[in-house]
Amino acid sequence: MSQESADHLLQLLRSLTPFSTLDDAALYEAVESSHLIKLDRNSEFHASEVHDAHCFLVSGELDLYEHERFLQKIVANTPRASEPLFRLSTEALRAVCRGRCQIVCIQRTLVDRVVGGLGHAESSVPPSALTQIELTEHENLLLSQIHQRFDSDKVKLPSLPDVAVQINKVINDPDINLRRIAGVLQTDPVIAVRLMQMANSAFYGGLQPVGTLPEAVSRVGLQRTQAVVMSVVLNNLYSPRSPLCKQYMHALYEHSIFIGALSQAICRRLKRFNADRALLAGLLHDIGIVPILILVDNDDAMRSNPVLLNEAISKLHGFVGGLLLQHWGFDQDLIVVAEEADDWMRDNKEEPDYCDVVLVAQLHTGLLRGAHSGHPQIHSVPAYTRLGLDRFKPETGVHILNEARQSVNSTVQLLRA
Repeated sequence: MSQESADHLLQLLRSLTPFSTLDDAALYEAVESSHLIKLDRNSEFHASEVHDAHCFLVSGELDLYEHERFLQKIVANTPRASEPLFRLSTEALRAVCRGRCQIVCIQRTLVDRVVGGLGHAESSVPPSALTQIELTEHENLLLSQIHQRFDSDKVKLPSLPDVAVQINKVINDPDINLRRIAGVLQTDPVIAVRLMQMANSAFYGGLQPVGTLPEAVSRVGLQRTQAVVMSVVLNNLYSPRSPLCKQYMHALYEHSIFIGALSQAICRRLKRFNADRALLAGLLHDIGIVPILILVDNDDAMRSNPVLLNEAISKLHGFVGGLLLQHWGFDQDLIVVAEEADDWMRDNKEEPDYCDVVLVAQLHTGLLRGAHSGHPQIHSVPAYTRLGLDRFKPETGVHILNEARQSVNSTVQLLRA
């Protein structure tokens, strides 16, 4: 390998999150065990060709398939691209390039030694997840249409409104400026009014009223401001035509703000988490239902059939939610929530995450509302133990629920349109 090729590979590896913190010696060792594959548009790359290597997409875009079934789109320089292209060893997996692509392949044993086991990626649904779900012919067609909505310039999934896009950007800006955030919020009067109402609500009782948006943002906080934005966006993202989809969309909104508020309340007892981040996670956990409703609303066979719609939502909304949040540019921890928040027995992490919080919040819903949810017993769920909630005595748990009930009701009223 020439020095020029080695330097190019070195730069490519540094752009990948798993390798970005390695020292120069480890990086050069990885370079010596690597090779670069350049592929043209429509070229196929099969998992069967690289049993002994981990492969990473470093430029371009491609689609991942298992046999003929589409699994996901992968774009260079996104969190997914920093994970191995083929995260599970199966010869059925193949990648199809959307344009010119570059893929770095690195000896598997070396990657596992210097970075850690990447074959068991923790951040998203395994590529074969959908193939483990039995889909009807109509659901397969529905999934294909959802994929096309990401891919088509003519028919698109709901776009994230500009105000939400800008807020997501400025909140992650290290040089944050409250006036800059307020300037973005002023472009949407509904959001601006909602934030002012929250800042001056009884929730912040005893404080002097605020009269400007910068003051409101300062009082409410950045993470909760982002949640307020997304609650308004969620309620106005899509206006269904059919009565069934209208009913589902209303139920989705009410359920999402309730789970968001309950996740926030739970995290006030869990110091390792940001309670307002948990609020946002709860708001977004079922976002994958929206694209399904949009498609079903235009499908004569499903828009009046609640049985078919329930099945489609149950099987697809986690996968679709992950794709949508990735498409919108949200952080990986929130993408995981959208993908896995209904996987009651998920037990693939030593450290608890926001998905665990949202999962436990859903299990507490029945206790707070006095209704039978049909979910598993909360003590049997790994997330409950992983969050350390099992250390509380029963009477403490009752006290926490009573506290949460008051907090949740207040937060729901503040977020509800």
